[in-house]
Amino acid sequence: DRRRLAEPTVILCVVWGVVLLLHGVAEVLRPATIGPLSTMALAVVSSCVLLFCIGDELAVRFLRARERAGREAVEIHPWVERFSLVIPWLALPAMAVAAVEIAGGMEHWPFLRALRWQLSEGQKTYGPLAYLVPVTVFCCWLQLYRMERRSGDRAAMVGFIVSLMATVPVLVLMTGRTHLALIFVFLVNFRHVGGRSVARMAVAFVVVFVVVYAGLSVSFHKGGSPDAPVADNVASVSSFAAWYAIGPIRAFDHALHHPEPALRKGRTTRFFQAVSHRLGLSRQPPPALIQPEVAVPFRTNVYTIFATYLTDFGMPLMLVFFGVLGACHQWLFLVARSGALWARYGNALMSYPLVMSFFQDQYLSLLSTWLQYGLLFVAVVVVFGSRSGHRTSPPPAPDAGESPGEGP
Repeated sequence: DRRRLAEPTVILCVVWGVVLLLHGVAEVLRPATIGPLSTMALAVVSSCVLLFCIGDELAVRFLRARERAGREAVEIHPWVERFSLVIPWLALPAMAVAAVEIAGGMEHWPFLRALRWQLSEGQKTYGPLAYLVPVTVFCCWLQLYRMERRSGDRAAMVGFIVSLMATVPVLVLMTGRTHLALIFVFLVNFRHVGGRSVARMAVAFVVVFVVVYAGLSVSFHKGGSPDAPVADNVASVSSFAAWYAIGPIRAFDHALHHPEPALRKGRTTRFFQAVSHRLGLSRQPPPALIQPEVAVPFRTNVYTIFATYLTDFGMPLMLVFFGVLGACHQWLFLVARSGALWARYGNALMSYPLVMSFFQDQYLSLLSTWLQYGLLFVAVVVVFGSRSGHRTSPPPAPDAGESPGEGP
């Protein structure tokens, strides 16, 4: 079953295998700059991954979901589907106008670089318009689900592509490259666990991601420059991407052995602190999501997923947390593989923080974001959806090119 390639343990082990491999290559190529990771850092990573796998295995043995035949067929009201196609195209101009206002006053910089600086260093925000980001991503998912239910219907495929064409620019205006990773991981995982071929979609997403990532890196002067030759920019962006991947684990290694800079605590309960502060129950504002920078030797302010839980929980509870996390992930994957739509949706979403574990915590630190996606699912699929009374049996996922008309 090819869907087992999307198992949580496989994802986690591949992610950390690639990161440690890249770090090993960097040690060989740049021995004067990149030293080996400490035994403590490797022990923490290995222990957490191992306990995650143990929790995964326990879920398989004791919490195994009852296998059902095929996918759960849920019909969404046609007017909801049509409206979801329009929403991203309404959100795009609203976000664009707000982005121009935010970047204003820095005309001497390129637009995207000025926008990035204002959002990160200038303390400016999109305000309530930021809620359009999960809405547009959700609408794009609805079009993908429509395409799945109407396999072979070119109108449904075009609807998904049109929705995606508006969603990607909205995510670009957020200037965070991880937003693009979210939609890529979310949609590809949902389709793959549903038993559909994802080869062409994955290739298309990788091409779009690489092009946009490179463009943003050059615009931000991070790994390139608009004035540099193309060959130089390609080499610079590739090098920056490698540092981007190994920087967090080096920062985490530094934090294990140095008291400065002191990492901010309370990120795991940040959502509850923010709610209490907003309701006037607490005068203490929630901690900032952005951590202090450290040079390792290149500057970074992300410390992998481990730093957050080690800082807030301590070593013993952090290890317990990863065991429980592995069990929860595997249980959700098993239910998703059995066909339940809510589980396929949740499993696809939660595969994103799993992939980004090399970067920083995206579970409890972004709890409000996951609640927004959950409320959108309940409001649209549960309220406006209806089960058709039967289950559709998915064919085995074919190789690329064997299933024309099913997706981009």
